[in-house]
Amino acid sequence: MPQPRPPRLVISACLGFEACRYDGQRVEGTFVDALRQRVDVVTVCPEVGMGMTIPRDPIRLVQDGRGIVLYQPSTATDFTAAMETFFVAWVTDLGPVDGFVLKGRSPSCGPGDAKLFASREPDAEHGRTRGLFASHVAARFPEVPVVDEVGLADEETREAFLKAVFAGAP
Repeated sequence: MPQPRPPRLVISACLGFEACRYDGQRVEGTFVDALRQRVDVVTVCPEVGMGMTIPRDPIRLVQDGRGIVLYQPSTATDFTAAMETFFVAWVTDLGPVDGFVLKGRSPSCGPGDAKLFASREPDAEHGRTRGLFASHVAARFPEVPVVDEVGLADEETREAFLKAVFAGAP
C-alpha cells in the first residue's frame, strides 16, 4: 500500500522563507517553522510575483467606484489588474493544495484583517477585509482552509486548521 502524501500547503514566502516583505524583512518565529517539516510547502509572494521590488513602497486596499482596488499611494499606481493577472498565471500550475497560511494584515494576503480605505486619502481607513490575493484564493478554493500566522499562534484556531488540512490530505 502506498504511503499517503503529506499535506500540501501554500505559505506566504515572508513567513520565515524569504525577506520579501515591503520593508525587505521576513517574519520569524511563527508556528510555520514547525509546520514546514511535516508538510509539502509551496511559497508565494504575490507582490513580488506581480513584479514589485524588495523593498517597495506600501500598497493599500481602497474602495472606489469599481470595487476594491490595490493602490500604491506613493506612485498613484493601481495594481489590481497586475494582481489578477499574477493569480491566474500562478494558479494554473499550482496543482492540488490542502491549505493556505497567508500573511495577516497584508493588503495582498490578509485573510480578513487587511485595512480597507474608503478613499485614496491617507486617513480614510474604513474597515477590514481580505487582501486581494486572499480574495482570489477564497473564490478559487472555497473549501480549502486558510489561516494567518496570528491564527496559528492561537491554539484553538491552529488545531482546527490542522485538523482540516490533515483530514483533506489523501
